[in-house]
Amino acid sequence: MTPITILLVLQLYSASSRAMRPELPSFGCTIHTIAFRFEGNTGQRLEFGGVTYTIGKWRYIDLIANGETTYRYEGRELPINVWPADDFGFVHVRLPH
Repeated sequence: MTPITILLVLQLYSASSRAMRPELPSFGCTIHTIAFRFEGNTGQRLEFGGVTYTIGKWRYIDLIANGETTYRYEGRELPINVWPADDFGFVHVRLPH
């Protein structure tokens, strides 16, 4: 085979394989918040989704987002969606001191 023939065969193969590939649908994720990272001092307590959590020695606790829009801290109900999500979908919530 000559180089010209090889080139023509490759071009025909490339064109036919593109034509045979179906167009794939594009998908997008509509979930922007995956989880909340509550940051505070060891021993601080909060309520999220009806469950009480205590901040441990690492000074944070990660909780999966469940549609809640508020959390409770020291008897006060506070909004949770006031901080932006990071690149991984985590919202960092700093507990009041």
